[in-house]
Amino acid sequence: MTTTDDARPTGRPGDDDSTTARADHAGAVGAETPWWVRAGVAAAVALGVVARFVPRGELWLDEALSANIAELGGRAAAEALRRDGHPPLYYWILDAWSSVGGDSAWALRSLSGLFGVAALPLAWLAGRRLVERQAGAARASEVAQRARTTATAALVVTALLPFAGRYSSETRMYSLVMLLVLVGYLLVDAHLRRARWSTGVGIALTGAALLWSHYWSLWLLGATGLGALGLAWWSNRRGDTARRDAALGVAAALVVAGIAFAPWQPAMLYPGAN
Repeated sequence: MTTTDDARPTGRPGDDDSTTARADHAGAVGAETPWWVRAGVAAAVALGVVARFVPRGELWLDEALSANIAELGGRAAAEALRRDGHPPLYYWILDAWSSVGGDSAWALRSLSGLFGVAALPLAWLAGRRLVERQAGAARASEVAQRARTTATAALVVTALLPFAGRYSSETRMYSLVMLLVLVGYLLVDAHLRRARWSTGVGIALTGAALLWSHYWSLWLLGATGLGALGLAWWSNRRGDTARRDAALGVAAALVVAGIAFAPWQPAMLYPGAN
């Protein structure tokens, strides 16, 4: 005998019910949140955004060096960076930006500010994904509430974090690196949930962009690749072939990113040899 609990609408079983439950709960949480909390979050985010664009004098030494190298453009900038010790992606972007926005100190710094602002919604989404990935057998209502709280905390912390604010207002590549790290995290998380060609390609492109932005990314991508291989080994032992293949896909995408960085490796090694 079929009961009402067993009845499901057409399509994927339970999708409509779970979606409705999540939407209803999200609305309930929003209604229960005091107005002063919402106002405080909005004020914190607004303060963080404004702080990234506040004028603060002339460029200091490293910023001026960034501007001077970027002004060379193309191959000349790449040749100069063999001695400065940084990959060229940020400098090429800065050169293109200055041709549109001008070369004043505020205009040059505003590029990093835009990177910093773009990172804010990604931080919110990363906080939400972190809770959803660790939810396990928790009830949907509990997961939704924790995800909303964690996402909001991640947004506020990123908006007000002195480290993020400082490097989002300097003519250096660090704000771009923070943005790319968040993009990479979300792509890896999405690929491990459900492996797709699109997320695999996105991981490879983001990894390559990180390597072409800062040499520190070598350590990040290396650690991530080792973690992916470890996850693949563990998933294979448990018989979870889908998880294993997804993790191997992440590792393969990072290998592709490393190959894409190969043309710049002689320039990376040049300062140490000279």
